[in-house]
Amino acid sequence: MAITSNTVQFGSRAALEAHVGKVSLNGQFGYDALIVFDPYFHFIASFYASVAIKYRGYSLLSVSLSGELSGPEPLTINGKASFGILWWDIDVRFNWTLIDGTARRRPNLSKSSVN
Repeated sequence: MAITSNTVQFGSRAALEAHVGKVSLNGQFGYDALIVFDPYFHFIASFYASVAIKYRGYSLLSVSLSGELSGPEPLTINGKASFGILWWDIDVRFNWTLIDGTARRRPNLSKSSVN
């Protein structure tokens, strides 16, 4: 986590690994976020998550999701979801606008602009 005069930044990551004989389960999750206050409020948050089941290091089944959320106006989310079984992989990309709009600038309230 970091805080500056204009931003807040934070992130996290978690991982799991388990083995039973020659079969393993691997999973991970993480995110990073940046919030900016000036010249106008906006944020960007990236995320990812995945799980894989492997036999002797070869992938049997895997599922993953990664993307980015940004906003607040427009509020958009884009990324990729993947599913794999043995040697077949399916990827689905997405890019959705959840709230339309344009970024709004913060009003300038200095004395020179008030008079």
